[in-house]
Amino acid sequence: MSSDQPIFILNDQVFANQSLAVSANSLVAEIKEARTFSVQIITAGSSFSGSVQVQASDDNINWASDGSPFTISAAGSQMLNFPDRGYAYVRLAFTAVTGVGTLNALISAKR
Repeated sequence: MSSDQPIFILNDQVFANQSLAVSANSLVAEIKEARTFSVQIITAGSSFSGSVQVQASDDNINWASDGSPFTISAAGSQMLNFPDRGYAYVRLAFTAVTGVGTLNALISAKR
């Protein structure tokens, strides 16, 4: 394989069966060597709503939002891509509004 091809450096589950009734922050993913990363959100349940905000940090202490939060309101899978990011850490902030179900999320990164 050529050295200019993207190489996966991370594929971490950051939410595992998170209740859709409770707001929470995900585990932190360290993406210091990444050129790009993606987030996959997988929800199961019924009659729920909430939002997920991607948050970034360079010190793993102070967090800032990257983009706008996205709404989740139906069971299924959503994929978001984040090219050309320069920060060191990423996490997801889930805000619950209503409902019953679970949230799973993965963050994958390439260099």
